[in-house]
Formats: sequence, C-alpha cells, structure tokens
Amino acid sequence: MRRIPPLLATLLLGTACSSGTSVPEDASVTTAAEPTTTPAFAAEPVDTTAAAPTPVEPSIEPIGCTDPPDAAADCFRLTLAADPDDPGDGVVTLPVVVLRATGQPVLQPIVIPGGGLGFAATNQTAYWATHAHRTNHDIVLYDQRGTGGATPLLDCPDRDEEVVKALQSADEPPNDRFSIAEATMVCRARLEPEGIDFDDYDTAANARDLDTLRAALGYERWTILGTSYGSRLALESVRSFPDGIESVVLDSVYDVTRGGLADNIAAGERAIAALAESNPTMDDSLEAARALFNAVPWSGEVDLGDGNGPRTFVITGDDLVGGVFNALSDTGVIPTLPGIVQELANGDSSTIPELLRRAAGALIGASDAMQISVDCADNAGLGHGDQDLAAAEDPGRMTLAAALAGPPCDEWGVEPTRPDFNEPVVSDLPALVLAGQHDPITPPEGSLAVAERLSNSSFYLFPGFGHGVTGDDLCATAIESQFLADATAPIVATCLGSP
Repeated sequence: MRRIPPLLATLLLGTACSSGTSVPEDASVTTAAEPTTTPAFAAEPVDTTAAAPTPVEPSIEPIGCTDPPDAAADCFRLTLAADPDDPGDGVVTLPVVVLRATGQPVLQPIVIPGGGLGFAATNQTAYWATHAHRTNHDIVLYDQRGTGGATPLLDCPDRDEEVVKALQSADEPPNDRFSIAEATMVCRARLEPEGIDFDDYDTAANARDLDTLRAALGYERWTILGTSYGSRLALESVRSFPDGIESVVLDSVYDVTRGGLADNIAAGERAIAALAESNPTMDDSLEAARALFNAVPWSGEVDLGDGNGPRTFVITGDDLVGGVFNALSDTGVIPTLPGIVQELANGDSSTIPELLRRAAGALIGASDAMQISVDCADNAGLGHGDQDLAAAEDPGRMTLAAALAGPPCDEWGVEPTRPDFNEPVVSDLPALVLAGQHDPITPPEGSLAVAERLSNSSFYLFPGFGHGVTGDDLCATAIESQFLADATAPIVATCLGSP
C-alpha cells in the first residue's frame, strides 16, 4: 500500500471540505460526463472474489466544437486508461481540437501541448485558428490529463484562494508558505477519495497519451511544438515514441535535467542580473523598492479578471520582486521594466495593479494537483530535495516563489516517473530550439545545452525576449515556418541578424 504522507493523514482525519470537480467556462470543447472511478477508500470490506476490472482500450469520439465555431475544425474526446497496468485506476478523458489546414500543400500536422505545467491548450483555439502555421498544417490542441476540460480535473480552488489571501495581507512569508502548502494538501485530501491515484500523473504518462492521440487521429507522424513544459513533454516523447515524430520545435526548454525550487530561484536571479547588466542601477533600485514597500506596503483594489470583481490587495516589497520575476516572462514588458523598478524605488506605485493583473494567470491559472504531482515525480531523480527545502527556508528576496512552491514532495508522496527520466535526451530527430535572452524560468543556456545534445538541431537566441518565443513574433514564425516546411534545409534567420 502506498504511504499516506503525514500531513495528508492529518488532513484526512481533521479537515472537512467540498468535493467535486468542474470544467472551466472558457474550455474550447463541450465535455462528456465524468467517468465513474473506484474510490481509494472503500466504505465496506472489498469482495476479493469479484471479477477484476476490464482493461480500458483507448477510444476517441467526435463532439461538437464550441469555441470558436469553425467549419474546418473537428473536436473529439479521447478516453484512456489512467494506468494501463492497473485497470482499477479507471479512465481519464482529454478534449481535443483539430484545426484543419486551410491551404495547399498540406504538410505534417503540428501538435501543441499546453505549457506551465498544469495549463490547458484548447483555450488557445481562437489564436491558433488564424495563425500562419495553419495554412499548411493541421493544428492539434488538447488538454493534458488533469487540466482544463480533461476529466478528472486536478484543480485546487482551495490553494488558489490561499494564494490570493497571501497577497491581501502583509503576513510574514513563512506563514504564507505554510498556509498555501496546507491548502494544497487539503485539495489532495479532497481529490484522493474520488478515486484519483496521483501516481498516474507524470510526463511519461503524458507522453504515452500524446502518442495514443496521434494514432487515434490517424496521423503516421507529426511535429511536436512544445513551449516550457511542452518542451519537456516533447523531449520525453522523442525518447520514448520517436517513430511517431517527424520533428520537434522546443521553445524555452524545461529540460529533464533540471527542476525544483532552488533551480527556479537561481533562474530568476540570473534573469534579473542579466537585465541589470545593461541597466546598471536596476538592481539597486529593486532593493530600494523592496525595502520601501516592505516597510510600508501598498494597499488598493484590483480586479484580477477572474470573475470575483475588485478586491483589496496589500503588496509588500517581497511581493514586488515576485512581480518583477513574472514580468521578465513578458517580452512586451521587459524594455519598460528598468523604468518601472526605478519608479517603484521613488515611491511611485501606479504600476502595481498592472503587475498584479499580469501575474494573476501564472499565480492561480494552473491545475495545481496535476502540476505538483508531475513535477514531484519527474524531478525525484535529481536529488534536489535538500536544496529545495533549504531554498524554501531561506529564499532570499524570492519569498513569493517559495510560497507558491507548495508542499515538499516527500509530503505530496508520488512515485518517481522512471529511474532514467532525468538522464539527458539524445536524438538525431530534426529539432529547432528557441530561447529568450531574459527568460526567468528556463534559462537560455539550458536550452542551448539541450540543442547541443540533439545532433540534428538548430538553436536561435532571441535578444530582449522573455519566456516563450513562439507566438505573435514574426521572426519566430518565419524561422519556424522554414523548419516546418523542410527540416533538412538551412534556415535563413536574417530577422535575428544571422545569415
């Protein structure tokens, strides 16, 4: 029997909380009824003579597309075994949107997993419906197990509420960290009796789902375009299911060789230092702003756009450092960031509401129980547990990052993904690797290291960019389009000042 973590055992005995899961209103497809699953704790003795559960065979069924209505789009729901080796774990279902190519010739399809991790992908349907890549490629979007419109949904509104509360008071950072971790464990205690086995959530399972989806849609091979966590999923797919892959685009790579709180804090500090190299007064200004607002926190009303209307927030100097960390992901904000930090150091708080609004999606937008389960399972082989605990206790000025990290992985209690998961992925499949100069989450040197291990790869660094290069940038689109059209041909990257 799998060990129940000590904190979880306490919560199971002493905490009453609501049950049930929900599908976000902005999901891009209609959802099927949630399947019945076997409870983790039976109310009566189990009949050992009962027939064993029947193995679940993958199946896909068409459903109606709702967002946006598109004559050249098809929507499906993929049903899979939660664990093919244990039929008693029930099933997971994943919503899928296929945006058919609008022009000729029709080349290999492109699948775009969600990033984060813990974020849906089907809610990006409207964006990809008009993207240049769709002209010659089917675009496949789907929500990974535990996220978005998938069932079961591993969302934690309990935790999101505590995150918001932490930004509504000037409480001491250790208290915020404990309350958020406790709320996350309350979420776990609610979900587990619903039949969810958190060992079913890791990147190996996500890669298996992805290859099953490819086969179910009838594609022989496709290109995986993965940003952030999507790139980690793409790398695991390259290792485990190479026959179904034409090529990969890896953007802001979350490599299998790194992860955990200590790595994240180091990456954030590196990004701030990199921006300060061209803005020599920025770091001093950030420290001045931190001291100023730690002494007298800012208070005001902000609408996060989450449907709860304006609420009163109390933002400390440590919170502001977290806001700057988050803003470094946004390429559009980066050029203005040194000036914003200087204004904050001068006592001008006018930008705080916007910094908070921009951070809201990252703070409360993910499916938290999925995110923590996958990260804890994936990173178990790195041996960073002690460093992560030390970083949680002493995060320096990154107290918000430490508070958001959730409970320690030994308390969450999931099995490691696989003994060799954290070994570098080596492949000769065609790969295009992209990175942003100021990325605070996945440092560009890490993306470069991945490219150097992929013998048939090209690497491009985007000056001035943050986390995630793929998107509205015409240069990134031009480079990707050349690669997608012919992964063996030289790429002309004059938009980056390269031949």
